[in-house]
Amino acid sequence: MKKLNLPKCQIIVDPMKCITSASLTNINIIRSLGGFNEKLFIDCVDTDINCRIIGHDYKILQDNEAYLLQTMGKAKKIGILNALYSLTNLDFFRKVMNVPVYGDLRLYYMSRNSRYIRKTYHNPSKKVSFTYMLTQFLYFTVFFPINRSRVKMWRAVIKGFNDYKNIK
Repeated sequence: MKKLNLPKCQIIVDPMKCITSASLTNINIIRSLGGFNEKLFIDCVDTDINCRIIGHDYKILQDNEAYLLQTMGKAKKIGILNALYSLTNLDFFRKVMNVPVYGDLRLYYMSRNSRYIRKTYHNPSKKVSFTYMLTQFLYFTVFFPINRSRVKMWRAVIKGFNDYKNIK
């Protein structure tokens, strides 16, 4: 494992850099902010609460001496990207050589909820920007298993993009 040389503790300013899995959460603060938005269901639930925490001048602290290894969905290894990583040792190829395989419903929620976050909070994170999400969906389109219907995938993404208004 690569040593990162991080400080023991740091304040998180990007709401996408803190997941609620395995977090110690101050329930009184969460309640005072209206709790978690259950309409988000999956994807961006933590981003939404983190935006509200930061927006109300509370701090999110990250303990860099503790960590959680978590995967998002079932991954598919991309041979050519794995080979490029082996040849170049570039971190970019390490990050993209395993593509998570999501169902169409998960793609719907990713699209819907990321647009809701973009529309609700001013510049919350580059990782929910339209360009980032479009790039991610294009990446999925290219590298998802061949037996998946790309038409159904994009219908789910577009439906989510249009349905974000139904969250409030």
